[in-house]
Amino acid sequence: MADVEAITADKLNVGRYVLAALRGKKNLRHFPGVVHSIQRDEDTAVISFYKSVGNRPFIVPVQEDVATVDICDLVLLLPTPTSSGGTERTCKKLTFNIDLSQYMQD
Repeated sequence: MADVEAITADKLNVGRYVLAALRGKKNLRHFPGVVHSIQRDEDTAVISFYKSVGNRPFIVPVQEDVATVDICDLVLLLPTPTSSGGTERTCKKLTFNIDLSQYMQD
């Protein structure tokens, strides 16, 4: 994998896909999402996160998962994902054309 370039507010755009590193009570977990807005004066961004179950494609959750995140917690700019599904009975599935396995360990 190529060297990861630091993400700064000037490199972010609304609608850009990112990977965020968020600290829980015991560990650090990574979550992909899309940027909804950027507060450059506070170095934060509002991100809508996707859900991952095991090693399957990411899904758009039924209930939107939105949070304000410090830009320093964003670790990767992701490519635009390919999508499939998204009917009344199934969630929309997203696949990024990049190996995220080193970040998605439980």
